Amino acid sequence: MRDIVSRNAAALLVILLVSVTPAMAAKEFRGAWVASVHNLDWPSRPGLPAAVQQAELIALLNRAAELKLNAILLQVRPASDALYASSREPWSQFLTGTQGVSPGYDPLAFAIAEAHARGIELHAWINPFRAASNAAAKLASDHISKTHPEWIRRYGAQLWVD
Repeated sequence: MRDIVSRNAAALLVILLVSVTPAMAAKEFRGAWVASVHNLDWPSRPGLPAAVQQAELIALLNRAAELKLNAILLQVRPASDALYASSREPWSQFLTGTQGVSPGYDPLAFAIAEAHARGIELHAWINPFRAASNAAAKLASDHISKTHPEWIRRYGAQLWVD
């Protein structure tokens, strides 16, 4: 009899603890990719002034906030070049039209600040293997195809890191 009372008391205690413990809400990841390669999503074309690039990005982030997204995956390394200041890789051609030329601001830092101002996480999306979409394109002297040509493989008209 004592065992039955003990078991019932233990079961009642578990039920009470479970009923008063707040349910943990599962965190949703509601995001969108923003591709910079070939100016697919942002910036809309190479060579735009910094203010126009920034306005375009703000419009994308405002739309993401309207859609109740909580994350953006921003492509910051489209073709072994960067949308941020880097000592290892040149500035992306998709910003200025010429690889290695600074856009005059740090697009990644700007994107992080603007996303966070809207309560949106910003995730840096990199492509680790694409070196160049067009092997005939003029590439910066600090591009990986110039600094480590032994790592590069040509596939059709493209260059890939191997």
